[in-house]
Amino acid sequence: MYQNPRAASLAYQKNEVLNLSPAEIVARLYITLGHNLKSAREAIVEGNISARGEHISRALAIVGELHTALDFEKGGELAPIFEGLLSYLMKEITTANLKNETKFLDNAIRVVEPLIEAWGQVDEIIKTNEKDVVENPGKIVEIENFPGATG
Repeated sequence: MYQNPRAASLAYQKNEVLNLSPAEIVARLYITLGHNLKSAREAIVEGNISARGEHISRALAIVGELHTALDFEKGGELAPIFEGLLSYLMKEITTANLKNETKFLDNAIRVVEPLIEAWGQVDEIIKTNEKDVVENPGKIVEIENFPGATG
C-alpha cells in the first residue's frame, strides 16, 4: 500500500488522532505542551537559540489551539478559569522567549503539570464510563469518582 515507510507512519498517526476522543486530544495537547516547555527550558540553559525558538513556537501554538477550543457555553464556570490559565501561560512563555530566562518557563511548567494529570484522569473516567455503558446498557452512569464532583 505505502512504498515509503515515512508515509505509512504519517498515515497511521493521522488515523490514530482521528480516532481519539476530545478528552484524549486535550490530554495529548497538554502532554505535548509540557514536553515543549521542558525542551525550551533545556535549550535556554544550553544556549541553543534555534531550539528554544522552535519549542517555544510549538508551545505557543498549542496554547493558542487550547484557547480556540474553549467552549464557553458547555464549559460553564470552568471556561473562564481555563481562559485565565491559558492567558497566563501565553504571557509566561512569551516573556521567557523575550528575556531568555528559565524562571518564566518554570512558572508555566508548574501550571501545566497538574493539568496533564487532571486531563489524564478525565480521559480515564470517560473510558470507564463508556465501558460501563456498553457492558450495562440502560444503566445511568455516575461520575462520582471525578475530582470535585459532589454526590
